[in-house]
Amino acid sequence: MDTQGEAGLGFLWYYYAVIKILKFLCLLIGMLISFLGFSSEFGRGGVDAISRANVGLDVFIRLLLDPVALFCFSGVVCGGLLFGYGHDAFRPWFRLIFGVSNGDDFAPARANAILKTAEQLLIITGITLCFVRLVATMGVIDEGYTVVAYRVANSFFCIVLTGLISLFVIVPVKAYWKNQSFSDGK
Repeated sequence: MDTQGEAGLGFLWYYYAVIKILKFLCLLIGMLISFLGFSSEFGRGGVDAISRANVGLDVFIRLLLDPVALFCFSGVVCGGLLFGYGHDAFRPWFRLIFGVSNGDDFAPARANAILKTAEQLLIITGITLCFVRLVATMGVIDEGYTVVAYRVANSFFCIVLTGLISLFVIVPVKAYWKNQSFSDGK
């Protein structure tokens, strides 16, 4: 009777290992799909892109709400956080919104580590996307200086977008959790 109990636990342990492997593969596929946004940069551009872009605020809004860049940032950061921290990946944001419950074992030090990782992933993604767009600009260098100037500005705006996302999404939550660690006396 004792061997049947061990066999049942082994069977469950096998499925637990398979589920962990599937989770890893799904997260890896999600991160790889987010890199498709990087590769789509090589097919964009041309005279039509610069003629559609107006000057001033319209250009700024077009650069700020670039779906390819936002897809790349969200895919890499969310995929990296889920891969690294699992179900704790978004807890710092959820605990800020819904409040910290008493008796919770989620420490401010763990939240600060998650936020630091998110910031590092965001910076690396912004720099990588900037360089990919600069390389893609070399493919349209013969289309005129206005197209090249727009594409170079679009490339460097990825670094600006990195700072804005960090400023609005990560820094306030990081300050909240540092305040929690100070109030706990840790």
